[in-house]
Amino acid sequence: MTNPIIVLLLAASMSVIGCKHEEEHSADVEDEHQAPDEHGDRLVRVSTAAVARTGLRIEAALRTPLGGGVRIPAEVRLEPDRVVHVAPLVEGQIAEVRVSVGDRVKKGTVLALLRSVALGETRAALSEAQAELAVAKANYERQKNLVEEGIGARRNLVEADGALRTARARVAGLQSRNRVYGEGGTGSTTLLKSTIEGEIVERHATVGEVVGPNRTMFVIADTQTVWIVGAVYPQDIKAVKEGTASAFVSSDLTRRWEGTLTWVSPVIDERTRTLPVRMVLDNAERTLRPGLFGTLVVSQTGDESVVTVEDTAIAKIDGATVVFLPGEAPGTFRSHPVTTGRREDGRVEIVEGIEAGERYVASGVFVLKSQMLRGELGEGHAH
Repeated sequence: MTNPIIVLLLAASMSVIGCKHEEEHSADVEDEHQAPDEHGDRLVRVSTAAVARTGLRIEAALRTPLGGGVRIPAEVRLEPDRVVHVAPLVEGQIAEVRVSVGDRVKKGTVLALLRSVALGETRAALSEAQAELAVAKANYERQKNLVEEGIGARRNLVEADGALRTARARVAGLQSRNRVYGEGGTGSTTLLKSTIEGEIVERHATVGEVVGPNRTMFVIADTQTVWIVGAVYPQDIKAVKEGTASAFVSSDLTRRWEGTLTWVSPVIDERTRTLPVRMVLDNAERTLRPGLFGTLVVSQTGDESVVTVEDTAIAKIDGATVVFLPGEAPGTFRSHPVTTGRREDGRVEIVEGIEAGERYVASGVFVLKSQMLRGELGEGHAH
């Protein structure tokens, strides 16, 4: 037989746990339980901690063209002129590496220190040649003065002039080779430097290994702008022109970047039988990563520009279609009725309810909707 005292203790313990759970939950999310205002909006409050934990994301409604358009498979690529492959121009051993993948560098940043026998020999030969040049200059001036004074042979002046020219040519050649091999460092060491501002995306350098001109040690990319490269099928070629409004949509349909076509190839690719096109996009936020696939949507004449939001923002509450808008106070959100229209590439047309530029909750809507419904059920139970 169960001991009555144990049963009472267990019940009391469960009651305390349940109360604690309710307190923790209510600390995260609270429904104001207020009546809808004249716009049909209802308010729900969410704690700052809950916003961070549930991943609520706020975006602005966009005005985008809908109406079909030409849809082209596309890929994000680095702009070729903004990518640098760093390799030494002389064989040597890596003495020091100063950067790693992901590091941001400026033009002139030292990437690595290289120790080279060939460079050391070149610099030694240059020093020797410069000394010989100084001797040749002095001898030429002496022979020139002797000839002018009438006590020197013309032949000696000609020979001194030839020796001076030879010495100058040797110095110039060694200086040129020294510049090619690398600047900075002393003796047999040279510094490899970045020639652009960007990010180290590849590193193939380890201290102690021997490298040469055919070995790329670093790849540096400036991702401030990127190319969106697409391939147009033959049946759609007539619809694409430079300057046409376009948009790149990520493969998961969660992001969209607006722009215009900046280049349309004059020839068809013989291998794929498609027409290459390109759009250049600003990537200051570094959200467009090279290698990302998606769809390039090229607008056609007659495409209508309408207000749109991400389709994840749309919710149904009591039969009404709503989006959640940020409230005036931090952590508050209000459900706002909207009338929707067409859907395309993960976006929904807003026929009525919000305007372009108005901020809305793009993700995390389920949390707000669930809390609002929970609050309504709680009120009904209380009655």
